[in-house]
Amino acid sequence: NTSSRHDLAAILDDVKRSQDTFVSFDLTKKLKEAWEKKMPVKTHSIRQAPFHVLSAALMPSVLVEMGYLTNSVDAKWLTAPSTPKQIAEILYDGLSQFIETMDKIPRNGHYTPHANRWTPKP
Repeated sequence: NTSSRHDLAAILDDVKRSQDTFVSFDLTKKLKEAWEKKMPVKTHSIRQAPFHVLSAALMPSVLVEMGYLTNSVDAKWLTAPSTPKQIAEILYDGLSQFIETMDKIPRNGHYTPHANRWTPKP
């Protein structure tokens, strides 16, 4: 039945997107932890929003805001010659920590949201 297959495909797509959301959240936490180790943090929030750039991705994804050019303090920091390297190093550290965590997880199970672990399939 075509309708049943379409329904099943929609359900599987929804499960995949939910999984990606959980993994994205954990990636965001690792990036935030890396940032907090090296830079003062203005905000301590991690937010979710239905931005097309995130929701259209077929993989875990995050959007990182470094500041606003309309804010004079942010603009001064963002345009400083050393800033791009600082940002790159912090993002690299966070991504490395995330990958290290994910590499420890066996691929024969399912992801447990916010616990950074996989559990075996029943």
